[in-house]
Amino acid sequence: MTRFNKIRFCCWVIFLGSFIVAQPINAQELIDRVKGYILLQVEQHGEAWFVRPENGKRYYMKNGEVAYEMMRSFGLGITDTDLEKIELIPDTTKMIESTNTCNPGTIANQVRGRILLQVEQHGEAFYVHPDKCTRIYMKDGEAAFTIMRFLGLGITDKDLQAIPTADGFGLSNGNGSEQMPGFLGDEYDSIRVSLLSSINSERSQKGLATLKLNFSLTTGAQAQADDMTAQQYFDFSNPEGKKFDEWVLEGGYTAHSLAENLAQTNQEISTLVGVWQSQSPISYNNVIKSEYKDLGVGVGEYQGVPIYTVIFARSVEDFFNEQTAGLSNLDQVRSEMLASVNQERANVGLQPLVIINY
Repeated sequence: MTRFNKIRFCCWVIFLGSFIVAQPINAQELIDRVKGYILLQVEQHGEAWFVRPENGKRYYMKNGEVAYEMMRSFGLGITDTDLEKIELIPDTTKMIESTNTCNPGTIANQVRGRILLQVEQHGEAFYVHPDKCTRIYMKDGEAAFTIMRFLGLGITDKDLQAIPTADGFGLSNGNGSEQMPGFLGDEYDSIRVSLLSSINSERSQKGLATLKLNFSLTTGAQAQADDMTAQQYFDFSNPEGKKFDEWVLEGGYTAHSLAENLAQTNQEISTLVGVWQSQSPISYNNVIKSEYKDLGVGVGEYQGVPIYTVIFARSVEDFFNEQTAGLSNLDQVRSEMLASVNQERANVGLQPLVIINY
């Protein structure tokens, strides 16, 4: 089933913050010192960067939603038992006031500056302060924004330049590759993170499974957006009649079901879900439809205003796996089949069959 919808609107959002200035030191010493910290670029507009303890590279956090989604992608799974060994601080004020508990040999010291995911519960995210070794709960994007503001360490442009920047907006999958699955490594990845986060937040509130950004789907969405930019049109079909499902197929994604929302706006992309909910029921239904598993996002420009191609999909592979999930246990399948056959045989007075293993 294919659905289309598009919407245009315009407004602006301003980001504000507060900062602490760090003292300049030797480059390598600086990197070692700020691993696990959130840095605030005080000589610009307070841009926030997270320095991963694993590689000493900095990752740009455009806003709270981006920070939340990005930092969760860096998460290290931890059991409830081990998590309880790290002191929980209820809010940022108390975190600032807490004493240093980074004792050698403790779990807290081993994971200082890391993001922890409570794998035995619902994947709740906690940030472990790199200096105090206490943890604080990151409930959502708003909580991440608060942590950025109050726990960030200010830094000058000169010192910041000494810290290497990760590729692809720092969207790492933690396995040595700087590119997280689903992202293209272009200048639009932070936008994709923001939209993915806001969509998944809406789905979570309704008890739905979250979507994942799919590389092939995003490749198709971006190809369509690039074509719109190059030929200057804003529609589901290009001047030659090529539709978005063809772009998706060329991107390498085989869909069982597929839908697309188009948007043209100067507004922050994280607000799109709210606008769809209030102004476009068809678009909003795509956001909360339980059938969809994957998301693809393309970014372009039409008449000087940003445009977004947002594709929701369920792959043929996912559909097949769900339909055949009950066949994974062959012994159970054989037993159920035998019981069904023997019931029919009993109905006509025949002896039951048995399974003979050779």
